[in-house]
Amino acid sequence: MFWKRKQPEPYFLRLGPDDGLVEGDLWTGILATGATGSGKSSTLAHLLVSLMRRGWGMLYLCSKPDDMLSLCHLAIAAGRTDDVMRVAPGCGYSFDFVGDAIRGAGGVEAAAGLMEEVGRVLSRTGNAKPSDPFWENASARQIRLTMYVLTATYGSCNVGMIYDFVTGLPTSLEAAGSEAFKGTFCFRTLAKLHGEETWKANPDAVMGVTYATSEFPLMSDRTSTGISANSVTLLSRFMHGDIRPLCSGPTTACPADVLELGKIVAIDTPELVYKEAGRAVQQVWKAAFLREALRRDTNAFPHGVCLFMDEYQQHATPALDSMAQAVARSQRLCVVAATQNFPLIEKALGSKPDAEALVANFQTKLMFNNSCPVTVKKDAETIGKGKRLMFSGGGESATAFDALDDFFHVGKAKGNVSFSEQLQFVCPPETFGRLKSGGPRHGNVVECIAYSGVRRFSNGRNWMRASVQQRKR
Repeated sequence: MFWKRKQPEPYFLRLGPDDGLVEGDLWTGILATGATGSGKSSTLAHLLVSLMRRGWGMLYLCSKPDDMLSLCHLAIAAGRTDDVMRVAPGCGYSFDFVGDAIRGAGGVEAAAGLMEEVGRVLSRTGNAKPSDPFWENASARQIRLTMYVLTATYGSCNVGMIYDFVTGLPTSLEAAGSEAFKGTFCFRTLAKLHGEETWKANPDAVMGVTYATSEFPLMSDRTSTGISANSVTLLSRFMHGDIRPLCSGPTTACPADVLELGKIVAIDTPELVYKEAGRAVQQVWKAAFLREALRRDTNAFPHGVCLFMDEYQQHATPALDSMAQAVARSQRLCVVAATQNFPLIEKALGSKPDAEALVANFQTKLMFNNSCPVTVKKDAETIGKGKRLMFSGGGESATAFDALDDFFHVGKAKGNVSFSEQLQFVCPPETFGRLKSGGPRHGNVVECIAYSGVRRFSNGRNWMRASVQQRKR
């Protein structure tokens, strides 16, 4: 009898002679943990080149100033240099994320939700005790109502218009009647809207006008100042110097370039250079990308898409990340995240349960050389424990040692041996500190422990010790 032998699946990242990450592993989410210099980036570079060669779209969040150069080298190796788009000050690209969301399927609510999600991430302090949510919620409401007023007046809005409106809101009834208020963008917008009768049929616009003309001016100074301070703190991150054109101009680059056209978009605004403003731009792109990926038509656009995030603790959004991972397979989405250790994620989220839940979403883990005791123990716990036969023994002699008696096995020496079965780590924590980290002293070989929560490797286990040769530039 003859039959067609099943062909092995192609590897996206080879981990050994007979093992590697296949397409099914990509949809489960990939988390790489390892100390600085452990070989994370050089190993993941193989994966990125493999995805590029297969025509995948990619959103790449640059965490270091030289990340863009590294990405260009990978694009050259994959023959995809024409598809690379660098979003950075002076590059001519802009993403009006507020206006695009308003004009999309979700309208103002989608835009307000996007802004609220970004604000929640940027306001994290890493403290275990969360701050009072009143100010954050009140600020989100203020921005949402502002969007409704601006949209009713101008048909749409951008983050710059929201900033100008909020900073012009009157803080008292006396201020609302002052000449200074009449010179603000807020006054001009309300006056223009008042001249159009159609806005009164829009309950959202009516609520926004009521808020601006009576509710907000009647608040106490402490309350109105606190709310506006939170709103301005968030909005001002998009208003600084070179960053403003990236978010307020007409859209010339957006997530659709990745999701529909298969482009490789790099958000080259690393926090090390552009501080919180750069992080804000990256967070906007990430949130908008994942929201669009959730409803992408994969029949019309069947290519895979990848979101790559180094320094994952800076970009983690538990609710959105979990939602995206739940539909990653059907939406052909691969999320690749890298971080040094678990405590960094815990500190960023301010909660150990939230950090553990977030890490658990990733079913494929690459564990590199690490000296963090918390991380290596958690890695060992992830792989699990197995039964081990342990024994101990001892001996004693009632008389002084005599070589002749010992030769003829004569004497009163006593001995005992005991055996017990115990649960021990299959891959002990000390293993992770002995993994090769590449470079000349290791023959440019990087080792990691690869773990899969959904399948077994060729060794019959769901984990293996992998070796990867570093790429040559």
